[in-house]
Amino acid sequence: MIEEIHLDEELETQLDETENDKVRQFSSSEQDISQKNNIFLSLTQLLVPCMGIGTLALPYCASKSGLIAELIILNFSAVISCISMHLISWSSCKLGSLSYGEIVQTTLGTNFRNLFDIFVILGTTLNCVNVQISFQYLIYEILQQLNFQFDQQRIMLTTQIIFTFLNLFFSLQRSLQRLKYVSMLGLFSIIYLIGLINYEFSNKRIDFDQIVLFELNPDLLTTYTITFFCFVCHLFILPVMKNLKQPTNQRRSQLWILWATVCFFAYLLIIIAGYLHFQKDTQFWIINNFKSWQSVIGNIGISISLFFSVPFMMIASKNIIKDRLQRDQNDSRLVLLITIIQQVGTGVIAIIFPEIKKLLSLLGGFTGTTTVCLFPLLIYMKLFKFNYLIIILELIAIFLGYGGAIFSQFQ
Repeated sequence: MIEEIHLDEELETQLDETENDKVRQFSSSEQDISQKNNIFLSLTQLLVPCMGIGTLALPYCASKSGLIAELIILNFSAVISCISMHLISWSSCKLGSLSYGEIVQTTLGTNFRNLFDIFVILGTTLNCVNVQISFQYLIYEILQQLNFQFDQQRIMLTTQIIFTFLNLFFSLQRSLQRLKYVSMLGLFSIIYLIGLINYEFSNKRIDFDQIVLFELNPDLLTTYTITFFCFVCHLFILPVMKNLKQPTNQRRSQLWILWATVCFFAYLLIIIAGYLHFQKDTQFWIINNFKSWQSVIGNIGISISLFFSVPFMMIASKNIIKDRLQRDQNDSRLVLLITIIQQVGTGVIAIIFPEIKKLLSLLGGFTGTTTVCLFPLLIYMKLFKFNYLIIILELIAIFLGYGGAIFSQFQ
């Protein structure tokens, strides 16, 4: 479906005219071309921010809304996320901007730029809080499975303190490029999870009478929200594009499509094997359905993935704050101060308010949908000749994203 949405002739001409200039600009940036990333390293930097705790809930979504419904939503989420990536990439190429915020400023004006900055800072902060709360619960689950008996609040407090101080070193990194090898560590847990689920599924006889294919109920909105946010990493595509070797239009498009394809098939394997294996007994986090030792290893792997996702998320808001303060991007003292405030601040919120996940779902749904769908659509409509299929798909995604965020408060 993605490949059917072609560039119109005017857009293709505009991008071709600027492509050579952009390649030279990217190639002469602060890093030598030998330090830039191939497609594989660029792909890992896009996968880490999106393949997080939400991945564990995908089979549960299928159990609530039906297998066919979840697969339709999965396909739509992959397509719309890939389209939004292209919209941001095209806009950056046309304007010569390397910053998402600069694109918003140029096309939509100062007020929208202010709104964008607020949404990015709020969204990344909420995501960091949500990740750290999930990390606390995962560590507590691991200790429970290993038959260690401790007070839950004390364990979660200790876990958060350790998380904050250990994670500070990685969060001090100023760019995705400095985290490019760390990013691969976070993927091992997802690979293990896919292998575990499919290995167990291969030894299971399926009771086809228990399979739910489609349930038309309000849970579809929640299912969409969870699934869609497994494809959200759009704040990172321009930094990744900047560090890509030979960043031609074709190579960028190949990277976005490859990312969407890898995510789609990884999630597809988890959904089908996970749901068909456990069916109506599927837990919200699929890893909790497995035997003790398997669950322990899985939880450890997911914890590692969550641990390394926080530095990625902080980079986006950190750069916006530095721009707002009009300070040198390489000011080490400012980087240290901002990082400590972010790291400690989100950690304190995670400790004091561990039960605010519903509020996080509401605000996260609005900020995520706005930055991934609404802003790219508005920018596209300002810069290019309309493709009405793109506009319709983005509007559907916006409606479902906002609807899912609101409905999550009533569950």
